[in-house]
Amino acid sequence: MNNILSCRNLSKSFTQQNAPSLEIFKDINLEIANSETISIVGSSGSGKTSLLQIMAGLDKPTSGRVLINNEDISQLNQTQLCALRNRDLGFIYQFHHLLPEFTALENTMMPSIIAGIAHDKAEHERAKYILTKLGLSKRTHHYPNQLSGGERQRVAIARAVMNSPKLILADEPTGNLDNNTAHQVLEIFLELQTELKTSLVIVTHDYEIAAKMQRQYRLHNGKLEALA
Repeated sequence: MNNILSCRNLSKSFTQQNAPSLEIFKDINLEIANSETISIVGSSGSGKTSLLQIMAGLDKPTSGRVLINNEDISQLNQTQLCALRNRDLGFIYQFHHLLPEFTALENTMMPSIIAGIAHDKAEHERAKYILTKLGLSKRTHHYPNQLSGGERQRVAIARAVMNSPKLILADEPTGNLDNNTAHQVLEIFLELQTELKTSLVIVTHDYEIAAKMQRQYRLHNGKLEALA
């Protein structure tokens, strides 16, 4: 089975002035296969977000390596790393981080804009298709301040899948939504994930949402534990 992402002996700690270094997690090993879905739960401050950021190359581990498509991302320069993120990775955050001056359609197309292919008619049609799948066909030309919280988060999901990434990293993607909306958004998201055959790592505090993934883990006391 091919792995899209490998974490090998990842450790993260922070240096504190006049105090011992603060260890966040140690010796984490994780293999994520193509099209696989994984959840990571843990209490606030357990290091879930730090781990996700290291997977994405947005932060560096104290020790250990991250491989994406068998490529050690620590060996990439910043330009190469940015290109890899835009090509192979999608990101979803608890807070949508939509650009307020752009419409839902334009926000969805942001990865295409960055890649310099936004003028392509096929890209416009793809963005509209994704927004329609997410129930936003009548909201494509609305700005973020004209959308509800659930709608904004669905636009963030659309943006994340726009380039058909090989891997999506989601940090509490439904944490800012009420329970009913959260589960509706997640079901639509998983339909898209299945259609695109992309891998998914989701960090959440919600065990019910975590259980919908193929494999579940808990980050506890600096260790990543598999859940039954």
